[in-house]
Amino acid sequence: MQANEYITLKSTVIAFVWFLMTFLNAAGAAAQNQQGSTLDEYFKLGVEYVQSAKFDDAEKMFKKVIEFDPFYADAYNNLGNIYMLRNNFDLALEQFSKVINLAPSNDSAYSNIGLIYMKSGSLSKAIEMFQKASELNPKSVEAYYNLASCYLLFNSPQNAETAIKKALEIKPDDYESKTVLAKAYSMAKKYDEARKIFEEVVNADSSNFDAINELGLICLYQKEYKKAVEYFDKIKGNKNLEKSSKVYYNLGICHERLKNNAEALESYTESIKRNPNYAAVRNDYGSFLFAQNKLEEAQFQFKEAITIDSTYVNAAVNLAKTYYIQQRFDEAANVLTVFLAKRPKEAIIYDQLGLVYYGRKEYEKAKTAFDLAIEYEPTLASAHYNLGVLYDEIKKYDSAISEYKLALLFDKQHILAMNNLGYLYLNLRKFSDAIDILKKAISINAEFSWAHYNLALAYYNGGKRNDALMHLEKVIELEDADSALREAAEKAVSSIKGQK
Repeated sequence: MQANEYITLKSTVIAFVWFLMTFLNAAGAAAQNQQGSTLDEYFKLGVEYVQSAKFDDAEKMFKKVIEFDPFYADAYNNLGNIYMLRNNFDLALEQFSKVINLAPSNDSAYSNIGLIYMKSGSLSKAIEMFQKASELNPKSVEAYYNLASCYLLFNSPQNAETAIKKALEIKPDDYESKTVLAKAYSMAKKYDEARKIFEEVVNADSSNFDAINELGLICLYQKEYKKAVEYFDKIKGNKNLEKSSKVYYNLGICHERLKNNAEALESYTESIKRNPNYAAVRNDYGSFLFAQNKLEEAQFQFKEAITIDSTYVNAAVNLAKTYYIQQRFDEAANVLTVFLAKRPKEAIIYDQLGLVYYGRKEYEKAKTAFDLAIEYEPTLASAHYNLGVLYDEIKKYDSAISEYKLALLFDKQHILAMNNLGYLYLNLRKFSDAIDILKKAISINAEFSWAHYNLALAYYNGGKRNDALMHLEKVIELEDADSALREAAEKAVSSIKGQK
């Protein structure tokens, strides 16, 4: 799942009405000569063309002004704005740079350059420009707003919070600024504070897409999936296909967590329908299908995700997992080695490659791959767990126990590590330790059949037959009629009850 941020930049492109006012004031004070009069007429005509959206004609007029007077800063500024509207950012940057050379205290030019850098992804440079604009004009709401928005893109919520609070000191009731503050709180995981502000924004404007979407995301992060669905349902019909695609994507995640499989399927497919080139939803939809054991359909989605984004490591690893389940080890290895060439230090690729080697019973290669995964990401719980399974297989039980414990250190909810650790304790006749760890696994997932079965064995060997019977009966309740584990549990129940 990806948090979906919709950061709306408050335009600092100076309103052309402001230029008209400047022109009028400048004309009143200008020397009354023929050249000055002609210059001002060209400038005024350019402003009128802008107001009529005749940008080509406006461009010609401002260029004529510069032809008469190469030091006319406002003409360069207006040209920069025209180029900004056309998304011709290189030319716009050139014009605004000339404005700064001619008028170093022009805060709006710095802000506009900041916007250009932000759009190009040069966030450090953008921040520098917005800071300069706010220094030149400490009363500029727009400068602080854009600075805060840039900090959010820079993943720096504390700095964003500081900047946007200055904007709110100037204009306390500005809901756009309040929205940015709420986003900063949300990014910093101050969800209660964020929620309060977003609710205030929605109360003021019940159609505010961003605020409703953010409320849905916060509920999703806080695992309030039903409440998140309520928020996302309100905005899923948005006419912007890209935005509505993300809403349906988040709905799919919520319904999947709620085990509403039909609704999850519908939401994921609707998201893809609205934006077929959305790689993240392809990957997560594939994971959903994988969990339903629809491996071929999952493979299709993972392949589509990789086609859309050839660097999408998670999709490649997931595709390899489906091949691994099908014991198509060569195909799994091929996918992973292709991505290793692109990302030679990607831990999760080595982790999955280790599983492929393990499936081939190439244990030395598997160990090398798991070791590399841990070297590149020491806290990767799955790599420690998989290495533990390998040690378990080759009967290096002390090493296996150490790796399972490391897996649990980095992922305290890793119930597979708990189960395997419990089973090892059971075989080492450490029944009390086995009982403790297996009970913990069941407290996390009460439907984990293997943990119930192993716990039953631990209780039985510890002399607690009634407790053993209770957990064996739970296995029988949870497992399908043709399950081998259920059959083993039934035999164990029969054996225990037949004992005197």
